[in-house]
Amino acid sequence: MTSYYHIGNKLTLLQVMSQPVVPVSLLLGFVGLATYFFFCIRMGWAKTEKEISWLLTFASSVVCTVVSIPYYIRFWRSGWDMQLLGVDATVHTSLACFFMTYLVLDLVLGCRYYRQKITIATGWIHHTIYIVILFWLMRCRSTSFFTVNAILELPTVILAVGSMRASWRSDFLFASTFLALRLVYHAWMIVAVKQYHRLESLWTVAVLVFPLHVYWFYGIAQIQYQRFKAMYVTAKNKMSDSSSPVSSPLSSPRLNEKPVALGSIRHHPDCLCTCASHANGLLLSSASSSASSSSDEEDAHAKQKAMSAFRQRQRQRPEEAKSDIYVHPMSGKPMIASAKLRRTKPKHLRFFDKMVAV
Repeated sequence: MTSYYHIGNKLTLLQVMSQPVVPVSLLLGFVGLATYFFFCIRMGWAKTEKEISWLLTFASSVVCTVVSIPYYIRFWRSGWDMQLLGVDATVHTSLACFFMTYLVLDLVLGCRYYRQKITIATGWIHHTIYIVILFWLMRCRSTSFFTVNAILELPTVILAVGSMRASWRSDFLFASTFLALRLVYHAWMIVAVKQYHRLESLWTVAVLVFPLHVYWFYGIAQIQYQRFKAMYVTAKNKMSDSSSPVSSPLSSPRLNEKPVALGSIRHHPDCLCTCASHANGLLLSSASSSASSSSDEEDAHAKQKAMSAFRQRQRQRPEEAKSDIYVHPMSGKPMIASAKLRRTKPKHLRFFDKMVAV
């Protein structure tokens, strides 16, 4: 297979389409990707909308990465020779046509099978821009530029695998490859192409795509920050909860404070069982610590009565059931809160709000 470094005039769109490799590559790309897509759905390998939306992206990114690796290694071993990015050959044109078929099919099939995943920015605008760029490279007979830089699809492979199979997800691997290839390497490529490539306007194309990569990485960083923040708060609350043992009501330094209202623990409407479980645990601990003041049978009966009233209140009026039950600090018995108590909130129970909210 012969490669050529072209310096002549650009090809017209008709001349591009008249090359035998172009229609053949487009047809094979459409048939191959469409067959793969419907076969995966038929076999049940992708069931949810999210999994289906990543089928074509996974196939395209794998093909582009595998084809690009030997040419990228050759480019690296040549000392980053920019002449290798101005080569036109059958394999480069075929890969460009294959990627264009993916872009078109992703929009067409996305409108039918995963409409919610096709956005204006990352879908219609992104795909349209890349189709125009690839046609322009084919006219300039520099499709090797796309083949060498298709290594940038490696982070997409990692992301697609993690999106379709949660157990294989690796946020660190995806973020590190994205940073190395789509930010650091891409920024270097802008400068190198501007200085040494024969196409004087090619560097502006690289600049046009770069802000989109920065925007994506900003979203990645935000997601990871929120995740680590939630993990830190959860771990901190677990440590504070485990390091504060339940003390006897008679030895508590808060004997003069108002009774503890279990209903002051705020919770999500969908998680009423969380509040009930916390209330049950506190009632059990309080009842066991007050065994000297009442019999076990009376405590068990009082607990059962209080919890029954609490659950019935939850079913009828969830918003008003927040302060139905409290544990008396002296006797340790579960009691029904009065209307006046329901309007108060003990300050020493505010840490429960954080614990349940997390």
